[in-house]
Amino acid sequence: MASRIPINLAAHPVERVRAARRIVSIAAATLLVITAAHGALYAWVSWEPAEELGAVGPAVAPEQIAAWRVEVDRLAAVADVQRARAAANAVGVGNELVGWRTIPWRSIFADLEEVLPRRVRLEVVAPSLAPGGGIEVQMTASADDTGPLQDLMLALEAHPAFAEVWPQREDSGVDEFMRLTLRARYVPRESIP
Repeated sequence: MASRIPINLAAHPVERVRAARRIVSIAAATLLVITAAHGALYAWVSWEPAEELGAVGPAVAPEQIAAWRVEVDRLAAVADVQRARAAANAVGVGNELVGWRTIPWRSIFADLEEVLPRRVRLEVVAPSLAPGGGIEVQMTASADDTGPLQDLMLALEAHPAFAEVWPQREDSGVDEFMRLTLRARYVPRESIP
């Protein structure tokens, strides 16, 4: 059951209620006018003229348009060159990976085992594909003195699998071993006549 709140009209005269209704209606009418004004402003801003904009604004000379097209073509060509360079770099990395698979590791180590003197230890063996083709092996050998390292150089030069041998550097380490870094062009066994 709905309860009613008793209102004493003597304490709350009807005139006050009418004044409140009048204030609310004026506020609602004002809000309606403001909303209509916003709608009209939005419609005016979003309206596009029927005439062509090219006829209204300044015309661009055909020479300028041609110059802009040449510049756009030049920039597109530069972008194509950069993409081509990136693709060439990616292909180079792929070729290097394929090259690592084609290096005859077993035959390199077998040939090095044949020529390695007893008192020489190989610390680094790094084969790589030479720019002109073929395989180059860079290695670092260590020994107690320079005699066994010279024997290694002579043995590499005498072996048919190592076509050219170039000493790169020789130094003595903190551990009192002599080290020789050299580079040799390697000819795989199946290529030897």
